[in-house]
Amino acid sequence: MEYFAELLMVVLIRLVLYFLLWIFALLMMVLIPSTRRRIHLWSKEVLGLALFLVLLAIFGGLFAIFWKFDVVERLYHSIDIDTETDFLEFFPPTQEFITRVWYQDQGRLLSASMFQLQLVWLIYATGVWSLTVICYSFIMRRISFRPSTKP
Repeated sequence: MEYFAELLMVVLIRLVLYFLLWIFALLMMVLIPSTRRRIHLWSKEVLGLALFLVLLAIFGGLFAIFWKFDVVERLYHSIDIDTETDFLEFFPPTQEFITRVWYQDQGRLLSASMFQLQLVWLIYATGVWSLTVICYSFIMRRISFRPSTKP
C-alpha cells in the first residue's frame, strides 16, 4: 500500500504540472490565427494532447518509482528527501545534480560512472516514452471523432 501511495503522489504532481502545460498549449491554439479556422478539429487535438500528457504522467510516475528503488542509493547517493522526483523523462542526471550540497550532506556517485548512470537513465526514459506513445496510438485508433449520423 505504501508503494501505491507513493505512485499516486508522484502521478498527481506530474498531472498538475502537465495540466498547466496543457492549458498553455490550449491558449496557444486559441491565440494562433491559423488554428481558429479549424475549430472542428480542436476536439481531437485538445483531447489527444490531454490523453498523451495523462499517459506520460502515469508512466513517468511509475518509472520514477522504479528509479527510486532500483537506482537511487545503488548507483548514486541522493540528498533529496523524496527521491521520486530524481527521475525526469526529459532531462538526464548531470554531475551538478548528483553532487549538490545540502547542509552537511553531499550527493555522490557510488558504484557507477556518470556515463553509466546516464545510460541507465536513457533506458528508463526510453521505456517511459515508448509505453506512452504505444498506449496513446492504441487508444487514439479506437476513439472516433466523427460526428454521429444517428438522429
